[in-house]
Amino acid sequence: MIIVDIRALMDVKPCGVERYIRDFLYELFEVRCRHKSERIILWYNAWGKVTLPEYVAKYAALRGVELIRTRVPNKLLNLCLSLLRWPKLDVFVATAKQSSPSGIVSIKQVTFYLPDLRPAPVSHFAIKILTVHDMSPLRFPQYFSCKSRLWFKLLRIVKEIREADEIWAVSPFTKKEILSFVPGIARKIVVRPSVKYLKMQMPRVSRAQCIAVLKKFALPKKFLFTISTIEPRKEIPRMIETFLSGGVKVACDDLVIAGEENTRIFKKVDLKKYGYSGNGRVPPWRDGKKTIYFLGRISEDEKWCLSQSARAFLWASQYEGYGIPLDEAKLCKLPVSRISPSVVVHKD
Repeated sequence: MIIVDIRALMDVKPCGVERYIRDFLYELFEVRCRHKSERIILWYNAWGKVTLPEYVAKYAALRGVELIRTRVPNKLLNLCLSLLRWPKLDVFVATAKQSSPSGIVSIKQVTFYLPDLRPAPVSHFAIKILTVHDMSPLRFPQYFSCKSRLWFKLLRIVKEIREADEIWAVSPFTKKEILSFVPGIARKIVVRPSVKYLKMQMPRVSRAQCIAVLKKFALPKKFLFTISTIEPRKEIPRMIETFLSGGVKVACDDLVIAGEENTRIFKKVDLKKYGYSGNGRVPPWRDGKKTIYFLGRISEDEKWCLSQSARAFLWASQYEGYGIPLDEAKLCKLPVSRISPSVVVHKD
């Protein structure tokens, strides 16, 4: 039996972690459709109202798949999981399903998938597979909000990594980062990239769709493009200064920035002098011939249209577990202009 912890998908916005989980579920159910041998439980916990991505309901409707929700305040549950290492989540989920824990023990093969770092003790007979996207909470704690730093202390990242039976690192770089903080566990780390099925999932967009998106945002025909969460690691201010000073190799007078802040998790990035107040799309900001467009959050189709219409993709991030936008740019045959970050962590 397989239990997949999908708490990371509750009220989630499109991001690298969400994309990885989506790809993982796609692969899991493709394998299951071929073999039809494993029972699968998708589990999440929430006291109040939460939303899940549409594809979760699609998978939950498949035969042999169950979507189970427990209703315990998450603050209380996480405190118990971290400090008391109780309840054991595989047993907790079984109890919620009105199945006896002993019934699961008799199977002697429970695999508990944890697609991101969070407190998750399991029983001794369960196999816990943990996905680590990056080690930024330990590498750059100063880039996170006070609430996030408190969460990381409660999480006890190193302990969770050591307790896992198998660890999926999203890239060779992430594996190196894990070993730099938790040495001696190389044998149980598997490098599992997050975009194995990216090409299959890339939507086809027509020229007419691209033109419609440009008109919607009132964009010029020629522009540079970047997309990311607006947070300190992405070095958006440095990118803008390089663009304004003419330091970008691809000559262009217009820069389009898609993405929004998440100050619940990350420290705020001050972009007020460029006309961005953190409220999504704002009017274009101009400095002589140069123009910057902040689009805020955009849809998947809009992202692909902009990627296929841009002259180049700008990238200034100083730290990434994988760097999905770079693969997306590659799929669109979009040249990437790399802006040197202020801090170089590793060259991989």
